[in-house]
Amino acid sequence: MKNEWFVTEQIQLVDWVADLTQLLSTPDLLVEWSCAASAIASSCLMAIPEAVPEYNLSINHLHSIPKEIQFRYQTKQEIDLLSYADQSLNSGAKVATQIAFLDNGVVSEQKVSNVGELPLGVRNDLSNKYGNIVNNSSRFFSIGGHLIRSLDHLTLIKEYYNNNSYNEDCFSVVFSLHSDIWLPWIDNQKIDNRMLARIHTSRLNAFLDQMRQLTLRLGGEWAFEACAFTEFIHETGVYIAS
Repeated sequence: MKNEWFVTEQIQLVDWVADLTQLLSTPDLLVEWSCAASAIASSCLMAIPEAVPEYNLSINHLHSIPKEIQFRYQTKQEIDLLSYADQSLNSGAKVATQIAFLDNGVVSEQKVSNVGELPLGVRNDLSNKYGNIVNNSSRFFSIGGHLIRSLDHLTLIKEYYNNNSYNEDCFSVVFSLHSDIWLPWIDNQKIDNRMLARIHTSRLNAFLDQMRQLTLRLGGEWAFEACAFTEFIHETGVYIAS
């Protein structure tokens, strides 16, 4: 058995959206959402912070990120909505996701922030099938977050979203998949991937379900959009066939 899945950094295959527009008037709720979200992301092994230079936290203290978020809000009026996990915003950040894969035919798991951190044999499987299409910097899962630098900055954001009648966007944090490794069937449903999906996709689903509950409880909204694999995607994750 080989790794037959693909990963692409160029497009987001599926997005789940935590719409926080209604929370912009209540900064305390945004902070509560962020602290809880960071804890959920780590506990479900979906966004495990391994380096957050802006926070100056060592790897032995990364469990304190919710406390750091709360501290920065109290001292700087700064609201970090998972921006520390958004590598497009914070180039120095390193956030890993625990992925299951086949290593010499044996199911293994590893925390990785991108394809390049996988064992050489796994990367060779992908290279043999896809050539140079697969980039070592490609991620399996990503978070699109925000950093609100001050309450004045928050006021500007709120005015933009609340006063622009032509604005159809929402102020949101987005959770995206960049690989079909999460699916139960891959390669046009020709290859059974359920052995891997039962491991890491179960965690993805638990993460998204908790994030939806958190977002709705605090007054936000939840949505999802799939540009591919629509038959497998639902409001809080990916269907895993029995």
